[in-house]
Amino acid sequence: MFGPGHRTIKVRIYATLGLSIAISVILLTACQSAIKANLGKAIATPSQVQAQTSIQTQTVPSATIALTPAATLIPVTSAASPTQTPPSPTSLPPTEAPPSPTSVPPTAEVPSPSAILSAVSPTPVASIPMMSSSGRRVLVNANLYPALDKSKLRPGDIFKGQSVRAGSPETPLSRQAFMRGVSEVNSIPSNDALAGGFNKSLVFSSYQDLQTYIADAQFPTDVNYVEYNFERNMTPSAEYDDPVGSVTNFASIAHDHGKMVMFGPTLAELRQLVKRGQLTGVLKSVDIVAYQAQNRIQGIGEAGLLAELQQYHALVQASGKAFAAQLWVNSNGCDLMTKVFNETSNVVDVIAIGTHDDGAGANCVLIGLRR
Repeated sequence: MFGPGHRTIKVRIYATLGLSIAISVILLTACQSAIKANLGKAIATPSQVQAQTSIQTQTVPSATIALTPAATLIPVTSAASPTQTPPSPTSLPPTEAPPSPTSVPPTAEVPSPSAILSAVSPTPVASIPMMSSSGRRVLVNANLYPALDKSKLRPGDIFKGQSVRAGSPETPLSRQAFMRGVSEVNSIPSNDALAGGFNKSLVFSSYQDLQTYIADAQFPTDVNYVEYNFERNMTPSAEYDDPVGSVTNFASIAHDHGKMVMFGPTLAELRQLVKRGQLTGVLKSVDIVAYQAQNRIQGIGEAGLLAELQQYHALVQASGKAFAAQLWVNSNGCDLMTKVFNETSNVVDVIAIGTHDDGAGANCVLIGLRR
């Protein structure tokens, strides 16, 4: 179908195609060479990484990086060129060689044990002192606080509210009676108690009542003492007949809730505890033992009272516990109470000013005390 002219055209086409193929091969070879050259710059060999790292290491002060004896620096004739192709995303920058898993950053200082404890310890909270700065504390009804000369109060003084059974000792404490004691201790604002370093106490006459109310939402959080008022006309007979067991139960409940314990039996019961050898068992559980002497001076005189206080103080002190003595304002008067308490400065640890409502009388005794 085709003549000679067509064959000539066909030869020319083949020649053109051959030339194109040859040029394409040459260009492809050149591109491959260029790509290899660029990859060679981008992917650093281990020796090149070590060389780059050594450049940075030489510029860091020796005090912050410790080299092992086997570590060597590879000489480098020049720094990296600013136009150098950046490393691939998987390579590490020269200045961030990965540290050993067990190494500690050179600039980190290991804190001392005391510093560690300080760091993990909670913020210190102001606590209420348990003892007066003079060693002798005053115990008085909290509702009398407004009538007292505040300049005569000392850190560690105790203010109490009464939540005791009245009427029948077998009848559980009513909520109304509990709240009466709460109201009394709340006569002292918490800020005043904290600023003055005062203690607050609630008085119960049964450990059953303490168990009922100590976790009550209305139980004041700033009360740090509870007192067991141990009297036959207020304490259930089952408790009164087992003084050591009852005191142990009362103290266990109190201590489990972070409260200190005062034990206040009648003088007749205190004598029986000594006679039966049970006071030692009571002293194992409590922090303060109180001697109640409402009218004792009238019976044995001032000298007899002083001798008796010394006797009981010695028994209590032998167990390392505090000894409280209570005299009543209405039966002894301010002058006699002040005289007796000042004469027993080395015997009475807690001065209990007995009165429920005589604020002026309580303040008179407070002002006359030497402590």
